[in-house]
Amino acid sequence: MINACLIHNLRNNSHLVYSILYNRELFEQFHNHPMFQDLVWNVYMVINHFSTIVQDAKVTSVDAVHETIAKAAIQWPTDKLKKFPELKFKYVEDENTVDFFVPYIWRLISQSNGTYFPSETIKLFQPNN
Repeated sequence: MINACLIHNLRNNSHLVYSILYNRELFEQFHNHPMFQDLVWNVYMVINHFSTIVQDAKVTSVDAVHETIAKAAIQWPTDKLKKFPELKFKYVEDENTVDFFVPYIWRLISQSNGTYFPSETIKLFQPNN
């Protein structure tokens, strides 16, 4: 998912780039993993490019770092990253969603609205869960 955001719309995702730089250690575990090498390669391209720009700018505040990233993202050459097919997702609704959602919603209502319901009279869901 992160890779798709970087490939298809990095210029408009400066907050994502900032978060990736800030949390770059999270990607280290995937760096040498054969299943993720292609995907992580793009992330490391972004990390290396933008960390160099931020270091060269010698900015220290969060706002200044974010502004530096946003300006550099506009100039990002779109051909630097490996291309992957666009991800497509389809939501398939289950026929019996009522069996889940109605008790779930009523449980949320009974727990959060401050109205007392005697637990022995509740038949739609288990009030103690």
